[in-house]
Amino acid sequence: MRVQNIILICSLFIAFSCNENKENVKTGNSDYTIDTTTIFKSYLQNIFHLSIPNEKHCFYIVSDLGCFDCTQTLFNRTIHSYKQIDTTKITFILANSKLIMKKSSKIKFLVDSFAEINELALPITNITLIYTSQKKVDSILPLKWEDQTRIIDLLKF
Repeated sequence: MRVQNIILICSLFIAFSCNENKENVKTGNSDYTIDTTTIFKSYLQNIFHLSIPNEKHCFYIVSDLGCFDCTQTLFNRTIHSYKQIDTTKITFILANSKLIMKKSSKIKFLVDSFAEINELALPITNITLIYTSQKKVDSILPLKWEDQTRIIDLLKF
């Protein structure tokens, strides 16, 4: 009888403990937002010792994930048309250094040799434009194959 009482008490204790945890999960905050500015700011600081500028700026990110041919086409279209854009307001970050075909004195390429950009909790694919101003991320625009006809327009801001 004494063993049965101990088992009963232990069972009740476990049941109440499990019930309490379920209540905590239900009442917990289910809204989860990603602070893109903090993530990107940390990446720039840790990898390149840079910060997000105060003035309007665009970070042209070339990931090494996705379709290489698509990325190469978009990238080459941008580089061949660089005279149409203000490259002082654009920073090129490449996780795929195979795309750098020739050195350009007007365009500065930053190479993320360990492709850390791919590990961030940000929507980075093939080529992504990250628009910033006032030391924060304003928007993130992953480009698609169809965007090759308007890539220069997207870089004029």
